[in-house]
Amino acid sequence: MPNLAQYQEYFIPIFIGNLLAIILMLLSYHFPRVLRVIWGAIFITMGVVSLITVYNNPSVFIDLIGSKPVKFYQDFIDKTMVEHPGLFISLLGVIQILFGGMIWSRKVWFILGCIGAVLFLLAILPLGVALTFPLIIFMALSIIFLMRKRRNKSIFGT
Repeated sequence: MPNLAQYQEYFIPIFIGNLLAIILMLLSYHFPRVLRVIWGAIFITMGVVSLITVYNNPSVFIDLIGSKPVKFYQDFIDKTMVEHPGLFISLLGVIQILFGGMIWSRKVWFILGCIGAVLFLLAILPLGVALTFPLIIFMALSIIFLMRKRRNKSIFGT
């Protein structure tokens, strides 16, 4: 667990991140079409960055994760992911890109992409619980708000 000095060091970035997540959440409720484009781009960008990073330095993800409060996650990281970080992070990167594309899609694919994105965010919630806890909840709520209206067209109008 991070100590108090680490919390103070990261207070401003955490505050800004949470503020942006709250803004995205409110905008998703009022302007779902625009935020659909943004959330798709966020997931695609996250996936591409993950793939580039894992290609250049796969161990960086293990170093970033560190100690986790959830025993299942810590056991999985220590026993499985440490041995093959490139494989797991590459898989997560591809999944993020797929969810981003599905959010840009229409009808059932859009709904599946949003559900997948929310489940992905909730699955990684314990990994950031020490410093960024509410941020991921706000992000998940923002994507849930996107689903409140039926989307018969993709962002490209088809």
